[in-house]
Amino acid sequence: MTEGLKSKYTKTAYQIAFSHFLDITIKSKDLRALLDTKQNIIEDKIIDHLTYLNDVEGLTYRSILVHLSAIFHFFDINDYDDLRRRKIKRFLPEDESDYYGRDMPYSIKEIEHILSKCDVRARVAVLRFQLVRE
Repeated sequence: MTEGLKSKYTKTAYQIAFSHFLDITIKSKDLRALLDTKQNIIEDKIIDHLTYLNDVEGLTYRSILVHLSAIFHFFDINDYDDLRRRKIKRFLPEDESDYYGRDMPYSIKEIEHILSKCDVRARVAVLRFQLVRE
């Protein structure tokens, strides 16, 4: 299930998420039977699981995305390429987080203020970072 994953944290998250999918939606641990199931039935099960995670468990968009990635990884690693991912992803809830909404580059005044507080070494690091970003 976690073949091809490098991070031990990703492996753990995917194992938990995929086990949750098997327990809640598939209600079986028989992976061979799952892989032998028709494509449209598997897609419906995945969509049902996404709906369950959102409506019943109240998970956020990003948490549900981890669950979906674990499911997709399982099917990828087992050479099951028939899933219509675009269709399935349409059932993801809306990303309501403001995580990226507040991201803005520093203004020139903010950079000047940062530089005024820095020693020479830190100034070089800040200015170097600015040059790399431009």
